[in-house]
Amino acid sequence: MLARCDMRIDATIINKRSIPPATRNPQALYRHVWHEHFARIAPEIARPGDKLLAVASDLGTRKRRGAFHVAVDDAVRASARCTHRVAFWPNMSEPCLVVADYCTWGIQRKWERNDARSQVLLADKISSEAEIELAENE
Repeated sequence: MLARCDMRIDATIINKRSIPPATRNPQALYRHVWHEHFARIAPEIARPGDKLLAVASDLGTRKRRGAFHVAVDDAVRASARCTHRVAFWPNMSEPCLVVADYCTWGIQRKWERNDARSQVLLADKISSEAEIELAENE
């Protein structure tokens, strides 16, 4: 069914085992990864004058959600240069989040287990897959 959809997939991959101990704070990690992700894709998906809605899956405690919201909002603001809103909704309440979850699962299986069966089904929808490295001082 997804093969018939008009969509774009951009994935930013980070190997959690390679994260330096100083960067393992979830808020710092989310902030860094979202900044990297949006800096890479924002020029291609958003132009000045556009209205962008960035929706992520709701997760964790209220404190963690707040920190995550700030991280995503900062990343969008720094890179997109357009009017934007950031929202966090329960995964099962938004069909697009369910689709995003499936897409990330397929890409994750390729990267973690060298099992590209699901990723191949999405290949023509994937605009980018970029692995980022974290340095000790990030």
